[in-house]
Amino acid sequence: MSGGRIAWNVVTSTIDKSAKCFGMEKLLDRVARYDRAEEVLEAAAQLWESFGRNAIVADKSAGVYIDPAQLQEFDYVGKYVKTRGP
Repeated sequence: MSGGRIAWNVVTSTIDKSAKCFGMEKLLDRVARYDRAEEVLEAAAQLWESFGRNAIVADKSAGVYIDPAQLQEFDYVGKYVKTRGP
C-alpha cells in the first residue's frame, strides 16, 4: 500500500479527560505513559512481523484474503499490554 514506507507519530496525552475515554480516572505518570506506549509499539511490531511475505492472498473470487499457514502466532505480555496475535 505504501511502497514500503510508513510513519507513526506516537505521543501520549497530558490531559486526564483523555484517560476517561479508556476507563481510567486519570493518566499514568509521564514515565509510565511512555513505558506503556513502548509496549504498544513492541506489540504492534510483532503483529506486523507475524505476517509472512505471502500471507495476504486477496483472492476475491476464491473468498480468500489471508493464508493462515503464512501467519506466525505469538503472545505479547508486558506490564501494560497483553495480546495474542495474529
